[in-house]
Amino acid sequence: MTVGRVSDRVYCLSYDDKDLDLFESLWPLPLGVSYNSYIIFGDEKTILLDTVPQRFSERFIEDLKGLVDLKSIDFLVSHHLEHDHSGSILALLREAVNCKILCSPFAVNLHKAFFNLSENMVKSVNDGMSMDIGGDTLTFHLTPWLHWPDTMMSFLNLEGVLFSCDAFGSFGALNGKLFDNEVDLNIYLDEAKRYFSNIVVGYREHVIKAVEKLSSLGLNFKIIAPSHGPIYKFNPRLIVDKYVSWSKPEFEVKVVLIYGSMYGHTKMLAEAIDMGVESTGVRVASFDASRVNVSFILKEVLDAPVLAFGTPTYDANVFPTILNVLDFIEVKKLGAGRYASIFGCYGWGPSAYSILMGRLKSMGFNLVEPFLTVRGAPSPSDLDNAKKFGVKIGELALKFKK
Repeated sequence: MTVGRVSDRVYCLSYDDKDLDLFESLWPLPLGVSYNSYIIFGDEKTILLDTVPQRFSERFIEDLKGLVDLKSIDFLVSHHLEHDHSGSILALLREAVNCKILCSPFAVNLHKAFFNLSENMVKSVNDGMSMDIGGDTLTFHLTPWLHWPDTMMSFLNLEGVLFSCDAFGSFGALNGKLFDNEVDLNIYLDEAKRYFSNIVVGYREHVIKAVEKLSSLGLNFKIIAPSHGPIYKFNPRLIVDKYVSWSKPEFEVKVVLIYGSMYGHTKMLAEAIDMGVESTGVRVASFDASRVNVSFILKEVLDAPVLAFGTPTYDANVFPTILNVLDFIEVKKLGAGRYASIFGCYGWGPSAYSILMGRLKSMGFNLVEPFLTVRGAPSPSDLDNAKKFGVKIGELALKFKK
């Protein structure tokens, strides 16, 4: 656990989780994750912003006691009700006996449902509502669908601190650090991109709306304080610009190959296609969908203009691991505006390819034909055709060069 002073009135309590293997039971955490809670000391009010998962509750309460008399906490601002933010609410309320919860109107009934809280314990705030805390003002901004309908942000006006909840967050434990100038930002921006592509991307239009809304209000945010990952104190605009770029998205000149291969034949085609793409000077991100978690695949798909899917026929259908990737791409709405082609080897029947073609069309991909399909093991001629296939889709990706 790390306690650090964010600004004159704001402290952060940050907890590294290096034991959790899958965030939301889906997304791998090779570098862990952090949970950030904040406390504001106004001259008249003391405000806690979000809590941490339940298994950290005991430590969280003891650490809070090192900063404040829990009975002096006036409000808990609950930006978003997912467990990683709300898991210690009940432990807090048992000791912070004068604390009331402030949340978005949508979240009121959620708090009652999950925590069996009485009417007088939970109060809703309206969009743009401000609270004088003594010496500064805390303003609440509703930002629904980032990434739940209950989500909101808070802004401490004079100190310019934006408490952004999941927005502008990232995977990655902080290892005793807190701020953007203390960590290797290349690592955390890469993990932020994966976090965005795994969790936020399906709601990316709401990222744009939220940023436009906050900008139109003329908020002079000096510090971005998210619920996960580093606090952006020295270059707060960096993470905002990254989120906007990923939301549009701004395509990178690259090709993503995603394939499944039972006995290595489709993999042979993928390797030859890779060589063809690279010969055009375009970067390739190639994934064996049976061996790479979809979390890492989505990170590359996020800003890829051109994809190619490789599959054998399996049970007269597309290979199951490719179907799994397609399901996630569809849920995250990452098909429209991109180009996709198909390759693969088959044995007794080529039915996978018509099924895959229909699926890609329904997801909004622009199809690049002809496809490359081979019956049996690929011959030298087939591998040469695969290189040419790679050149074709590599040249297509080059059209996105700015």
